[in-house]
Amino acid sequence: MNSDSLQSFAAIPLNSLQQAVVKQIQDNVAAGYYRLEAHPCRLCNGTQFERIAEYDRYGLYAPMEICRACGLIQANPMMTLESYAGFYSEEYRQLNEGKIHGAPSLFRRQYMRGKFIYSYIIRYLKQITTKPFVLEIGCSAGGILKAFEEMGCRVCGIDLDRESIELGQKEHNLDLRYGTIRDLKLDRSPDLVILSHVVEHMVDPLVEMEMLHNISSCAYVYVAVPGLKRIHRTHFCDINLLLQTAHTHNFSLRSLANVMSRAGYELVKGDESVRSLFKPCPEAKSRPIQSDYQDMMIYLHRMERLRRFVPMRSALKMGGRWAFRRFPIIHRWV
Repeated sequence: MNSDSLQSFAAIPLNSLQQAVVKQIQDNVAAGYYRLEAHPCRLCNGTQFERIAEYDRYGLYAPMEICRACGLIQANPMMTLESYAGFYSEEYRQLNEGKIHGAPSLFRRQYMRGKFIYSYIIRYLKQITTKPFVLEIGCSAGGILKAFEEMGCRVCGIDLDRESIELGQKEHNLDLRYGTIRDLKLDRSPDLVILSHVVEHMVDPLVEMEMLHNISSCAYVYVAVPGLKRIHRTHFCDINLLLQTAHTHNFSLRSLANVMSRAGYELVKGDESVRSLFKPCPEAKSRPIQSDYQDMMIYLHRMERLRRFVPMRSALKMGGRWAFRRFPIIHRWV
């Protein structure tokens, strides 16, 4: 497949490296190295879905469906856990960043995000202790944790990206470890667990959150994911600019709260960005799911109508001839 045909399926411009990575992923799927499997809803076990997209923003075949019962949006069929392990090891960072080595710039972005998270939740932490123990799952190079460490917190992070972990250990002297939630061995329970743009990558977020609850039942949990009901502010009303193979689930605040509730957490504060703070609540497990299906479908249909009238400056910002192809109505305005 040549670069023009690759770009025709993509919702964003791809550089030569990204095009090569897309081709590599497609070859791995065709060869059976990456397998996709259909599954019931990860939240409510429902089997009735409505498809909302076929391809991700890079042009990869990645069907995304919404559960008609609870409204959780999830990849279906979805790559298996083993397939995702290969994807993250070999292709994810280059596909997402568009370059081979992006750890230093990524650390800086994480550090600034950490400063925001600290200001967002500090008043709750101060009610617990003067020197909080902060655990980040999916810490990458540890930029978020560095911001917390500078504010006097004890920090620890866990991730599966060895290169990023080594950068955080060697250049920033952070306590970063290779592994998953299952591998955690801590000498005390954390006061705060951070999952910043991690939950949307989980193959089964409910199972992972239940596991987290078992090892840190006394902690606050900060969760940030891309907010699907904010694409009118962040993605020019176009869901195709948000979707990517790496994101197995796409959340609104309500659908995330549903997952966290089933895992035994109660929402403390949050918004549709989605930035949210949860606390343990055993009673939450028995609460009924608040379906997001109707509200989400109304929102997505509205976005599909508005997408045609995206401001010219927003589309042109994407660049040249591609902008006219992606937003044909602009051609009549210019």
